[in-house]
Amino acid sequence: MTTDSLPVRDDSREPELITPIEASARVEGGALLIDVRPEKYLASDGSTTVATWVDRYTMADQFLEGGANYLGAALDPEREIVVMCGSVNGSAPMAKWLLENGHTNVSHVDGGFAAWREAGLPTS
Repeated sequence: MTTDSLPVRDDSREPELITPIEASARVEGGALLIDVRPEKYLASDGSTTVATWVDRYTMADQFLEGGANYLGAALDPEREIVVMCGSVNGSAPMAKWLLENGHTNVSHVDGGFAAWREAGLPTS
């Protein structure tokens, strides 16, 4: 098999940037919200009551089949994944990684967790 016959990933796609209110609505509609902030910020700043925490440094373990902490059923290929961090500087690369690794419906939260909290959305 030559490399000419291998599927080519479209790395030009960019994840959609959405407001916290839009993110909340999408989660209510079934999207998976992942919080990729380092654990120390969850402890000091709080977290949402609806997000799954994902260690951004081991995303492959959680999002690629066969990974040690694979999220499995939560990763229906049709299910939207919304990524949140402390800012778009943290969420954008993680959302882009998901797009590059086979997830087709990925967005991230403008303003991150602080904007989520400021919008009055559920936190703990």
